[in-house]
Amino acid sequence: MKIQMKVEIPPSPVKIESLAVNQVYVFGSNFSGIPGKSAASTAKKFGAKRKTTSGPTGKCYALPTKFGPSESLPLYGIGFHIWKFLQYAIAHPGKEFLVTAVGCGDEGYSPEEIAVFFRTRTSNVRLPASFNRILKSLPPEQPKVSWKKKSKNK
Repeated sequence: MKIQMKVEIPPSPVKIESLAVNQVYVFGSNFSGIPGKSAASTAKKFGAKRKTTSGPTGKCYALPTKFGPSESLPLYGIGFHIWKFLQYAIAHPGKEFLVTAVGCGDEGYSPEEIAVFFRTRTSNVRLPASFNRILKSLPPEQPKVSWKKKSKNK
């Protein structure tokens, strides 16, 4: 599956009421496994199991953003779990992942802080419109350059 750079991927619906057979609801979870407000409680209707703190559950994917009901993970922790989710999405190209505004509710992070972690998403990952706007405004990712001198094999 190719990484999308210029192709427009439609945003996730603002309110997700139902899922097609191949769709997966991606929501912010916590390590206590107790669904919180809004997106996490909606996940229950799509089969998310209580005590599943990370990964696939029912027709959902739990993406950790909090330690418990009131303590947010640091940004680098959320970024790590987004990376794990993106690896899962690559391994499941027949699924369409509808991502909610993970990290931007009670966690207290802004869309600008979270969206950048989705920069390398694949075409089967749909993000909230606010995340798409931010990603569209970013400069293209620069190739990594190594400044190490190559050694000659003798």
